[in-house]
Amino acid sequence: MKRFKIIFSIIAALIFITGCTEEEEAIPNVKLTLETNNPSSYGASDGSVDLSITGLEDTPFEIFWSNGATDQDISGLKAGTYSVKVIYLDKAVANKTAVLTEPEPEPLALDFSVTPPSKWGYSNASIELNVSNGVEPYSFEWNTGSTSQNLENIKAGVYSVVVSDSNPHKPVVTEGTVVIEQPEFVCERDSLVDADGFRYPTVKLGNQCWTTVNLKTEHKPGWNPDDPALDESEYLIDGRFCDALNCNNDMGAHYTWNAAMNGETSGGMVQGIAPQGWHIPSREEWKELNDWLKIDGNGGDGTNVPNKIRGENSPSGFDALYAGNWGYGVFTGELAAFWTSTEFLDAEGKSTGEAYYRLINQFPLMGEGHDIKEKGLSVRLLLNE
Repeated sequence: MKRFKIIFSIIAALIFITGCTEEEEAIPNVKLTLETNNPSSYGASDGSVDLSITGLEDTPFEIFWSNGATDQDISGLKAGTYSVKVIYLDKAVANKTAVLTEPEPEPLALDFSVTPPSKWGYSNASIELNVSNGVEPYSFEWNTGSTSQNLENIKAGVYSVVVSDSNPHKPVVTEGTVVIEQPEFVCERDSLVDADGFRYPTVKLGNQCWTTVNLKTEHKPGWNPDDPALDESEYLIDGRFCDALNCNNDMGAHYTWNAAMNGETSGGMVQGIAPQGWHIPSREEWKELNDWLKIDGNGGDGTNVPNKIRGENSPSGFDALYAGNWGYGVFTGELAAFWTSTEFLDAEGKSTGEAYYRLINQFPLMGEGHDIKEKGLSVRLLLNE
């Protein structure tokens, strides 16, 4: 038993002596330094990253780059992020990341050649687009939805286009906008065109330019059937009535006063449902027309106003047709009634729910009256001047 204790003590002593003399390998203090050279131009592949390592002069190590390279320095690089991992002593790791940037690309040069409409309201304008810089072929996206390089048979307006090139690195995208101006409107030569494409000839009477047929537009101003972003239901006119096929001819549509005013209040130069640049005639503007026509030679011979403006091919060119009105049904009797933009007020200046209109029938005078705003009457337009 005594001998066993002595042997155990000797073994323990040997283990203790061995553990004290074997030294573990110390973890070195490693420092990674990255020197970057950015690509020389947009899309170029001539960037580089040089790696310097200190602290591992006598220690084996391995290098792994995020792009798969295992060399200490890497080159032929595009713009981007590059990470390096240095592994030593089988398990110790040092990390470092470099970011290479590139110059902004030279924008595409867009050159627009515009041919304006030959007349006011015409849709025979065109845009020819030439593109330089970048990498061909180019792709085009116009605000009209067209993907063609050029636009033809268009009307006055604002046209924008997004052009992209075919740079394999990343397409260069450039936007451009061109404005096609509307030619000056010449009354009697030019016709008004509404959002629905209806055309309205015009006539000069005194200092006023009138449409010579009744309004029949279905949509409020701002409607564009070529704009997919617009909700048509928001532009349809509530309060527009048609008698049979009259909305397809010069008889035109009937509108309630509120529909014609399109939310505007009584007053002068109210656009209402008229296209831009036009308005619903006021009571005073109708009076101005009446007073001008009273003079012999103005709009025809004599002083009888209705005879000068009544019927197709009237002497003045106003051509008031007997379109009737819309009440509980369409009355197609021998009369033409037109809304004014002027509300009929009571003695205290308060609304009565009625508005003024002008009337032409078999009598030798152009009548004036007022009726409930829910009645459907014809509408003529005046050019803003």
